[in-house]
Amino acid sequence: MIPMNSRRHVLAVGMIVAIAISAWGEEAQTNAPLRLAIDLVDGSRLIGTPVIASVPVQTSYAKMDVPLTQIQALKIGIDHETVTLNLRNGDTLTGVISLKPIELKTVFGTASIGIEHIQQFRVTLGGRNNGSKWSLRNDFSTTSNPCDPWSYGWTPDGNPTFTRYASIIHKPGVDGWQAAQDAQCIWINHSAETMYGARPGEVSIHPGPNGEHSVVRWQAPRSCTIIVKGAFGSGDEGAMTVRVRHNATQLFLASDTSKDEPFLFEVKVQQDDTVDFDVGCGRGGSMWCGTTPIDAEIVVK
Repeated sequence: MIPMNSRRHVLAVGMIVAIAISAWGEEAQTNAPLRLAIDLVDGSRLIGTPVIASVPVQTSYAKMDVPLTQIQALKIGIDHETVTLNLRNGDTLTGVISLKPIELKTVFGTASIGIEHIQQFRVTLGGRNNGSKWSLRNDFSTTSNPCDPWSYGWTPDGNPTFTRYASIIHKPGVDGWQAAQDAQCIWINHSAETMYGARPGEVSIHPGPNGEHSVVRWQAPRSCTIIVKGAFGSGDEGAMTVRVRHNATQLFLASDTSKDEPFLFEVKVQQDDTVDFDVGCGRGGSMWCGTTPIDAEIVVK
């Protein structure tokens, strides 16, 4: 038997959830259309516009329909029933999913994907309505790479080939993504203190030991005009070379700098165009003390 205080707690939680879901539903009706990037168990991926607007989940305390507009990523367990939802407000939900095959409108037509074929999916918001906004700091994911429309990776010196980081960093106060070498990484400071020149809450980029550039990449969900604004921070003691690129076109360059470097652009992008925020080694190819904070926002004009 559940103690009275515990039952009151469960009821209170249920009421809060019901109110939250009601508010989510209203927001889902008014927000801009969205896209799903579905990773399948065979390693392939489908991207398109979903027919469904929410996901039914039975948690330990309530059954709810969670709007896709509130979901950042959803991962399905090996039993094809248990799920973990990473929400856009930073919360995490776990439970059991009861979902019919997802219909997805793609460039090749409408596809129907059964839950048993899905490993995970990510939700991309906005991109159609004026005022849609993405913030690297607010959107930064320590559990999913890519986390549409953002990816975290690297390029060889002088080579545009982009490779996503596959290894997770999880150290006291530091969470993010890295290559085999700790130095080559992108991370967020989750501590209450400045670490390696990065203040609490800042996302930072560090290049690699062999000329590798660390890169945060944004990929356009559709064709639109965007405002790109932000700054590379002074960070640690090293002088690094920082860039912003739209596809292969360089929008900003500051070489061998160890001071704040603000940027602001208006750019017309086509669907799947990329905007890269790039940190490479400084004078003489040195990467030492190269932690470089990056604050970037992209707004649809």
